[in-house]
Amino acid sequence: GTGFVRFGQSMAPLDAESRRLAAALAIGFAALLLIAAPIVYRISRSLTGPIENMTRVANRIANRDYRARAAAAGKDEIGQLGRAINKISESMQSQMSQILEDETRLRSVLENMTSGILMIGKGGRIALMNRSAEQYLGVKAAERIGQPYSLLHAHPELTRMAAAVFQSREPMRGEMEVHFPVERILDIHAMPMKVQEDEYAGIVIVMHDITEIRKLTKMRSEFVANVSHELKTPVAALQGFAETLLAGSADPETERAFLRMIYEESGRLSRLIGDILDLSEIESRRVALQFSPVELKPFFEELFRVLAPAADKKGVVLEERVPPGLFLEADEDRLRQIFMNLLSNGIMYSHDGGRVIVSVETRFGTAEETGENDRLLIRVQDFGIGIPKEDLPRIFERFYRVDKARSRRSGGTGL
Repeated sequence: GTGFVRFGQSMAPLDAESRRLAAALAIGFAALLLIAAPIVYRISRSLTGPIENMTRVANRIANRDYRARAAAAGKDEIGQLGRAINKISESMQSQMSQILEDETRLRSVLENMTSGILMIGKGGRIALMNRSAEQYLGVKAAERIGQPYSLLHAHPELTRMAAAVFQSREPMRGEMEVHFPVERILDIHAMPMKVQEDEYAGIVIVMHDITEIRKLTKMRSEFVANVSHELKTPVAALQGFAETLLAGSADPETERAFLRMIYEESGRLSRLIGDILDLSEIESRRVALQFSPVELKPFFEELFRVLAPAADKKGVVLEERVPPGLFLEADEDRLRQIFMNLLSNGIMYSHDGGRVIVSVETRFGTAEETGENDRLLIRVQDFGIGIPKEDLPRIFERFYRVDKARSRRSGGTGL
């Protein structure tokens, strides 16, 4: 028959060997892991650390912190990237510093300009208003920025001009009277602002205060008219008296009276022309002042001697209260002209039998502080008809006289 032979051996030693091998491998892998982990960590940190740093720097730059810098010391690609980020940051910091400096300079110029600047965006809302514009229009920029320009109800001429420029997109110019907070005449320039050739960003309005210019122009025209009138009056009188004398029909007494009138009118005409020439020289700054010490007491005594006949004619008493030994550094001729005018007016407009007083005070200004009489107050006082309160603001206006008829009789020109 057929039979089987079976051989067998126990697997226990093999299993034990396998376990020993597995344990050895596990221990080897663990040892390898313990050895490799720091190395791997260091390698990974060398790669991820700079990237994380660059990410933080990039976020700071995105938040407008242009002082941020990446730590880029290596020469590899990561180091090159860090240096590139630093260059970008430095460039942006430099550009932003320049922009901020330019903005500060521009804002300072705008705020200190005497011209008013009003900028209106293309949506019709006020974008900018400088300090002069606030003063001219009587509004606060903080309350108006962002509001429609149409809310400037107190200045309809301005809003109408702005609307016209928005519609036509062409520059416009005009004048506007402002009554609040101060009465002014404004010269208005309204211009569209172009971003590109056909793209508009809104309009800018420039305002100039021309109140004084208009006032001076008016004064100049009035001055010419008044000079013409003042010159015409004595010339017409001279012509009329001369024609009468040439006719030969007057008796000797009448002829003498006419000659006296001709003499008086020619003197008035000469004074008027002299005043105009003096005024012209003063305003053209061609007058060269010659300063020298002037002793005041003899100075006024001499003036009183010159004016004594005119004062005696009206019975006006001239009185001086000037301490002796006082000197003033001045141009004596111009000083004489000033006080001759003041004293002549005092005599001319005093009541018969009145008084005109000249007094000098030495304790004035800083005299108590310095112990020196370095300032003087010279007062010319009369007790005549005076000037009405409402006419006081016009005392330096050329040819202006409160009572023109009386002034002509007195021989004054108003200059």
